Amino acid sequence: MKTFLATHDYGMGGVWMLIDAESASQIRDAYPELEVVEDRPSFISDETVARLERDVHYDLASEPEGFLADLIERRAGRPS
Repeated sequence: MKTFLATHDYGMGGVWMLIDAESASQIRDAYPELEVVEDRPSFISDETVARLERDVHYDLASEPEGFLADLIERRAGRPS
């Protein structure tokens, strides 16, 4: 498993998160709405990474929760 930085860009901003997965393509296959970011952008500080680690760190092998569960709900046409 490796930890990847990913974002969901909604036009006026984005939601950033960390996702544990075997590969970036595994994330893209499961959540095509997300962009997996290979190189951390300069505006994402070490402090921001620590906050993401604490608040929005998901494991692709686990049941979807939080923002990832919301994405699945939206796909199904149900409001989150």
